[in-house]
Amino acid sequence: MAKTDDEQKKQTDDEREKQALIGLRQRTNEAFARRDIAEMGRALSPDFVVTTPDGDLKTRQEEIVKVQTGELNIVSVVQQFGGLAHQPPDLDVRLYDDVERVAIFRGVDKITGKMGAEEVTGDFRFTDVLVKRDGKWQFVASHSVALGRPPEPPPQPSSQPGQSGSPPA
Repeated sequence: MAKTDDEQKKQTDDEREKQALIGLRQRTNEAFARRDIAEMGRALSPDFVVTTPDGDLKTRQEEIVKVQTGELNIVSVVQQFGGLAHQPPDLDVRLYDDVERVAIFRGVDKITGKMGAEEVTGDFRFTDVLVKRDGKWQFVASHSVALGRPPEPPPQPSSQPGQSGSPPA
C-alpha cells in the first residue's frame, strides 16, 4: 500500500529529527573530548544523571566538574554503527508521537537467579524507560549493570518545573 503525502512527510520529518539527534549526541561526545564546558552545559539537562561504567550515578554538575578538573579525560568517542555492512546499525533512535507520558526509572535491584546454568546474583543498577499509551504503561527500554559493591544512594538533582517524582500507575 502506497503512503499518503502526510505519511511520507512525517517519515521524512522523523528521519530529519533522528539525524539531528544523532548529531547532537556526536557533538556532545566531542564536547566531552574537547572539555567544552559551555557545549556540555547546553546539551545536558539540569536534571541529567549518568550511570558510570562501575554503576555509580553522577549528576550533570558532577560530570562537568570531573571534565573541568581532568579527572574525566575522554580522548575520543567512536559511535559503533554495526561491524559489517549487512548488519543493522547498533544505534537505535526512537521518536514517540503517540504517547501520553514518558517515565524514567533509575535504581538498584538485588537479583538472585540463573541465566542458563550461570548464577546471576547481586546488586544491579538499572534504568528503565516507559511510555504511556491509551492509559497503559509499557517498557520501551531497559539497561542494567552489575555493581561490585553495595549501592550508593542516588544523587538528588535539583527539581525542575513540570517534573513529578511519582512512579507511573
